[in-house]
Amino acid sequence: MSNSLPDRRAWLDAAGLLQIFAGACLACFLCLGIVVLSAAAAGGAPPVPGGPWIMVGVYGPIALGCIVVGVGCLRTRRWARALSLIASWGLVLLGFVEAAAMLAVSRSMPSLMAAMPGQGASAMLSPAEFIVIAVVALLFFGVPGIVGVLFFGSASVKKTVERCQPEPSWTDACPLDVLATSLAFGSCAIVMVPLAPIMPLAAFGRLFVGPAAICGYAIAAILLASLAWGLYRRTRWAGPLLIATMIVGIANSVLTMRSDALDRYYVAMGYPAPMAAASSALLREPAMVVLILVMSAATMTWMLHILRRLPWRAA
Repeated sequence: MSNSLPDRRAWLDAAGLLQIFAGACLACFLCLGIVVLSAAAAGGAPPVPGGPWIMVGVYGPIALGCIVVGVGCLRTRRWARALSLIASWGLVLLGFVEAAAMLAVSRSMPSLMAAMPGQGASAMLSPAEFIVIAVVALLFFGVPGIVGVLFFGSASVKKTVERCQPEPSWTDACPLDVLATSLAFGSCAIVMVPLAPIMPLAAFGRLFVGPAAICGYAIAAILLASLAWGLYRRTRWAGPLLIATMIVGIANSVLTMRSDALDRYYVAMGYPAPMAAASSALLREPAMVVLILVMSAATMTWMLHILRRLPWRAA
């Protein structure tokens, strides 16, 4: 029956070209953003918190990844199909989480706008505008992600790449769900590297700046990178390390949310005091608290699923 599945190389070529185009557009956006921020700073405009470093640290790896995976699709590689499927699921998740967050913000905006000074309130988006952003997020991220999941997850595409590359690839070394989790932790570790020298760190109810923040980011990056490698290799120590990371993450979130560290964090990033207070207050609004709890429960459920996929004793 598998021999009757259609060949999807032409469609994979089209998908690869789209991914390369998306990566090139993102790279152009990155360069344009850096130029605009630099010109604005030279003209005396208030600096954007984080500045170009945030753009480089976040969008740079994504742009490069799109181009590399696109080339892999053009070459009909197994690893390109696996990474494209993981990225498609990521887009679906991003679209729905972004839409849910915007809807939660729209419910919280009236009370925040009432508490803001006149000029600060006028500069904030209205609830209706946040609803529009939620719809755009679903269309821009969710719909392409669903299409990608259906395409790259299809049996015909899987069979096509297996015909063109009979030998196993590095993405076949562990289950796809474990690989996706490993890549998520690894991506977080990579993003922390360029952000460490310029970003403050709010952790365990305290605010760290300067060398202390750099050390904190370095420790977190090493921990996440080690966890990513352990999950990919499915080592026996990956399970205990994942449990420890979950416990530390929960403790950090509870202590930070119960303190004023977030207010001081936004001020340290360069936000005006009223905007910093509004940003931290937004996270404590009932709608946002419910969203955070739902996302936390979903994350914990997924991590428990991953724990069941890991070895816990010697073979």
